[in-house]
Amino acid sequence: MDEHAIVERILGAGRTDGAALRVGPGDDAAVLRVGGDLVVSTDLSVEGRHFRLDWISRREAGRRAMSAALSDLAAMGAEPVAVLLSIAGPTADAIAEAGEGARERAAEFRVPVAGGDVSGGAALTLDVGVLGRVPSADASDEAPGRPPWLRSGARPGDRIWVTGRLGAPAAALRDWGAGREPDAAHRARFVDPEPRLAVAARLARSATVTAAIDLSDGLLRDARRMADASGVAIDLDAAAIPVADGTGWTPAEAASAGEEYELLLAAPDLPPDVRLACAAEGCPITEIGRVVAGRGVTLDGEPAPAAGFDHFAPTEG
Repeated sequence: MDEHAIVERILGAGRTDGAALRVGPGDDAAVLRVGGDLVVSTDLSVEGRHFRLDWISRREAGRRAMSAALSDLAAMGAEPVAVLLSIAGPTADAIAEAGEGARERAAEFRVPVAGGDVSGGAALTLDVGVLGRVPSADASDEAPGRPPWLRSGARPGDRIWVTGRLGAPAAALRDWGAGREPDAAHRARFVDPEPRLAVAARLARSATVTAAIDLSDGLLRDARRMADASGVAIDLDAAAIPVADGTGWTPAEAASAGEEYELLLAAPDLPPDVRLACAAEGCPITEIGRVVAGRGVTLDGEPAPAAGFDHFAPTEG
């Protein structure tokens, strides 16, 4: 396949239109109509660093990369508008299969692929750019608690909340590393992490969130990022940390696990009806700590370990 054929295979009959997409793939650039603040992020997924193809398929690697990128929009309280998908890989089939998986995942959230690029490369690599919007019709939309949420808005007196249950992706990685096939539910959480876009949309309407971050590198590491950006301390209650069923992790171990793509939130309170609705949809929101004066992250009042995923740590295997 040449470049055009690869792109057509990725997009194929699965093209997803979006209200903001005026001109899609086929020209030198896409054209979007966006009202309000434009939220932009990019997420890189590299074979051997973020996934291994002896553990998951190329199509699954594409789905996973798209999910991770969309999670960044959820953390900002933004509605997805479009994505840009660039892929390098050793063969045309490798690129096309990963691209098909990424496009399928985007379509599940009704997000169009507006463009991108493909190239040869030694390792399968996906770079997903996401574009989202936060309506801002007047100055009142700049009030505290309204999106876009930043990491820097947490204040003493806020409580800390997390979506979902932690540890399943890390359990899958542990089992693969030990030569075992992971539990199906744990494997699914690694391959198809759920970008919490629906939860974020509910919370955006409630106007109570003061800071947010998505958990890509582990609760403890990402909580420290929020604390540092906000100039505060975060004290976590270990017993309150929700752990996924069947993982065998302690709460502290689950708090060190990466690849979650859940949301960590600071808010004075979250409306009970929002929490009940999210729980009914399979995504509980749990209060796990509080924001206090000071610096850093503590676990039950003691300094938390510097644990979590390190992108530049040596890899095994």
